[in-house]
Amino acid sequence: LIINTDAAGSTLLSVESGAGLAFDDGAVLSVNVVGEFDPSGASALSVMSWDDGAHISGSDLFEAGENLFFTINGEAYSGGWDYQISGNQFQIVFGEIPEPATYAALFGAIALAFAAYRRKAK
Repeated sequence: LIINTDAAGSTLLSVESGAGLAFDDGAVLSVNVVGEFDPSGASALSVMSWDDGAHISGSDLFEAGENLFFTINGEAYSGGWDYQISGNQFQIVFGEIPEPATYAALFGAIALAFAAYRRKAK
């Protein structure tokens, strides 16, 4: 599937209620922004949306750079990007996206610091 859009995301693949879109193993999604686009000024670009009651499957099979590609005017974007599903939208997001393990490590460090503080306070 190839989605060509512009910086405003005016071309949005939309799935209506009762309709479906299935991505099978081996599916490839290419998103190309046509025209002027500065990803540093945007945090996310919506490329797909679906109504409540639409049936979407397989969107979790995508891996940025493997079967999900993002280009600007046909040239591969070299900055940090990935995708997210936010509400009923499939979005290309820019910048580094922390892995869940990063959050777990951060929470663990905070818990250890709190435990040390409580122990010292006693």
